[in-house]
Amino acid sequence: MKKFKSLILASAAIALFTFTGCSSNGEATKNEDAVKTVAPMEASFDVQDYDGTKFTASIPANWKVDETIAAPLVAFLNVDEASDAFTPNCNINILDVPKGALDNTDMNEYIKTIKEGFESQPKSGFTVTNSEVIDLPTGKGALIELDCNVSAESFEALEASGMVDKSLLEKFKTNGSLDELNEALSSKQIQIHIPQGDKIAIMAYSFNTDSTANNKELSTYIAHHIKIK
Repeated sequence: MKKFKSLILASAAIALFTFTGCSSNGEATKNEDAVKTVAPMEASFDVQDYDGTKFTASIPANWKVDETIAAPLVAFLNVDEASDAFTPNCNINILDVPKGALDNTDMNEYIKTIKEGFESQPKSGFTVTNSEVIDLPTGKGALIELDCNVSAESFEALEASGMVDKSLLEKFKTNGSLDELNEALSSKQIQIHIPQGDKIAIMAYSFNTDSTANNKELSTYIAHHIKIK
């Protein structure tokens, strides 16, 4: 399962993207010119600078869509449960994988590998609380639930481990994200890994620990409507 090492690193990176995108007292959501309300239950995007790749997703009407994040990331923001410190959101990242690498993949083994990646770094702030193989329109997928406690210490642990590219962490340092983490930021996250041919979509849905929404159902619903074209 060594061929999935890069996906483990991507999982950690996406977890970090989710936090830095939804913390900072909501600063990431304040550019009203860049955020628009979408029509009920449908949205379609061209992913710029990604070889013309497109994907579509159906989302609830009370969500907003921010298309300003660097391709191929697109974020869905849950405005109903937003607070001054945290806005629940969903990032979707589309990754290329070696041709044939995901053919006939045992998703239970895949999940085991991803879990081991997180568990090998206990100071990273991410703890796997549940994992399961799920059925998707394109085949089997992996659902991973995480407890997240991100702090300056956890960023340092990830940097020391080599799990996340140092240039990414340097970006967090220069944009002030680390300076704002005077206390650990606690949250929960559901990741859904969706293999599709020679690509994989990794969806990371992060939400408040006191969220009352049916987050598992909501994230699974979104995953059922992601299509890589």
